Amino acid sequence: MNTSLVYQWQKGVRIKHISHNRAASSFKTKYQRLGVVATVLSTLAASSIFASFADSEKIIWLITAGIISILTAVVNAINTFLSYGELAEKHRQAANGYGELRRYFETETLDAENLKVDELKDLLEVFSQKLSELEKSVPEIPQKLYNKVKKGLDKKKPKAS
Repeated sequence: MNTSLVYQWQKGVRIKHISHNRAASSFKTKYQRLGVVATVLSTLAASSIFASFADSEKIIWLITAGIISILTAVVNAINTFLSYGELAEKHRQAANGYGELRRYFETETLDAENLKVDELKDLLEVFSQKLSELEKSVPEIPQKLYNKVKKGLDKKKPKAS
């Protein structure tokens, strides 16, 4: 029996599984970096305010404190607007879902060459339903990341059955 369809479906789920894992990691890193910048800016703003009290005759300290406070608010607003932390969690959950689906499909198709056409058709139908259900709740994978993962997997040869 021709197992190219089974291989294509396995590969598609594998690409999405890996892509969501990488997206989760990427968004988590971005979230943490913005959080560190916001924390540093908040600390600098507080320090500048105290410095301006100590030497209130120098207007530069007041201006510096004001600018840093504004920058802190902007970084916090960007962090909130982009929702990197939330995106990281959604991609992590999606990766878990695709991983579970991938393991199910790989286990069920271990002996795909010996399955009857009707058995394979039933299996693909169940898999298609599970895949459709999962895809209703997952965030979009950045295209550049998806292409990179696909390209990496295209270089690898399929495992011999």
